[in-house]
Amino acid sequence: MFKKVMVFTMALLISGFMVSLSAAPKKKECNDLKMDQCKDRKDCEWIKGHKTKDGKEVKAYCKCKGKCK
Repeated sequence: MFKKVMVFTMALLISGFMVSLSAAPKKKECNDLKMDQCKDRKDCEWIKGHKTKDGKEVKAYCKCKGKCK
């Protein structure tokens, strides 16, 4: 009986640990803003759409300046 309880307890601990590891990181607040909203905030910066050196198109987006709230 004791062995079954220990196995069950260990299984719960391991599954809880695995769930906490797989939790998605929080998205930064600026990432979802439109251009006007982004420009109104001091902690965000609007990046214009452009092409990379290897020719890939990058769409315009809002990003955090330093640390976002």
